[in-house]
Amino acid sequence: TASSDFLLSLVHPDDRRTVEEHFTLDKKDWQKTPLLYRIAHRDGRERWLEHTCRPVYNADGVFLGVRGSDRDVTEQQKLKGALARNEALYRSLVENASNGVMIVQDGVYKFANPAALKLLGRKASEIPGLPITETIHPNSLQSAMQRSRKVIGEGIQNPPVVMKVLRPDGEAIYSESTSIPEKVHSIFVPF
Repeated sequence: TASSDFLLSLVHPDDRRTVEEHFTLDKKDWQKTPLLYRIAHRDGRERWLEHTCRPVYNADGVFLGVRGSDRDVTEQQKLKGALARNEALYRSLVENASNGVMIVQDGVYKFANPAALKLLGRKASEIPGLPITETIHPNSLQSAMQRSRKVIGEGIQNPPVVMKVLRPDGEAIYSESTSIPEKVHSIFVPF
């Protein structure tokens, strides 16, 4: 129809096929929305729309048509894009840092970057769920646990301290460590 051709003419070329497929779905499948797609606004800017629709039936179950609506979600999509870029930047910085970065929660490792893996003498697959007590030399363990409790309990950063890290082969090496609070995790960062 002329109205559907006009709508499709506004849809971004990369999204046109998805929109066309949506409108050719069997009516009962239209409840599987929302559908996100981009259009060209009359001022030339690109806008994101979230389309929802559902079939409408009369009391006897006879299909009457479709009720649909579109909502401009451009700002939400921009925020999602910015968040994804920031997460990628953060991950790149952490993964490529020459200092070890580890995330510890409830006394076990959740994450260690490549520099931390090298320091600990571990593989990435060994880290999730590994108790920190297995990587701290007994001479440094009490101090490390006190520091950890302070970070978690008081929410303050600990000053750097030299401690002994225990590797799987039994070798103990000295490392400088700083622990900082984070809302979900406590982070242990040896340099």
